[in-house]
Amino acid sequence: MLSIVSLFAATALLQCIASGHIIKDTKRDLDNQLSPHVAPPPRRSKLHMFVRVPEPITLSRSPLGVVATCHAAGNPAPNVMWMKNGIPVADYEEQTNEIRSVSPDSVAMVTSRLVVAAVSGDVLTCVAVAGLKDTSRSEMYDEDGDYDTLPAPIITESYSDVFQQMGTSLTLPCRVASAGRYEVDWWVNDERVYGNPRLRVLPSGDLRINNLVFADLGNYTCTVRDGFGQTSESTFLYPVKPSN
Repeated sequence: MLSIVSLFAATALLQCIASGHIIKDTKRDLDNQLSPHVAPPPRRSKLHMFVRVPEPITLSRSPLGVVATCHAAGNPAPNVMWMKNGIPVADYEEQTNEIRSVSPDSVAMVTSRLVVAAVSGDVLTCVAVAGLKDTSRSEMYDEDGDYDTLPAPIITESYSDVFQQMGTSLTLPCRVASAGRYEVDWWVNDERVYGNPRLRVLPSGDLRINNLVFADLGNYTCTVRDGFGQTSESTFLYPVKPSN
């Protein structure tokens, strides 16, 4: 499982975008004609678009079938697509018509799960896309072995960590695969999301946060219940100072 430690470097870059830094000019420091209050203009660091799939695909079993899990990290927050034997696979989460917007300034680690009835001698491919160009992928050839069993329902898409500028809007995904009807609850630092006009649970199960402020810092947990059990996924959210 990925850790927030791996995003600290990306966080530092975002903070550079926010605050900038001054490059010291030795010649100007020695120039007595220069006013002591004048400083060279700050140079802004730019966080370049990137995406990585740092871990191989893993397989598990559940009452719904075989579950393939893929982790990806990127700027902006990556989207994950799945292929089976080179052919795009329709996932449970595609049953919703809701499109999740992604801020170009976001850095996130996403977990995506594909649920299929069975695999035997198949090649599963996880393709992560950041922005319009950058892609990364992981492939697995399955020999239909024995795997750990996951409980139902299954959260098919979630962030484990996300860093995004304050003042923007953010959607935390919580897409679900379930054999029947299910309920989704969101918790912020162990308190249920309720009564905050900036936080809204969408029909897809995602949590929409409008106008990020630093007080939004914390752990956000999506909990899903159905007739077969309960499962949860947590996201650590770090709002970053804006660039201006």
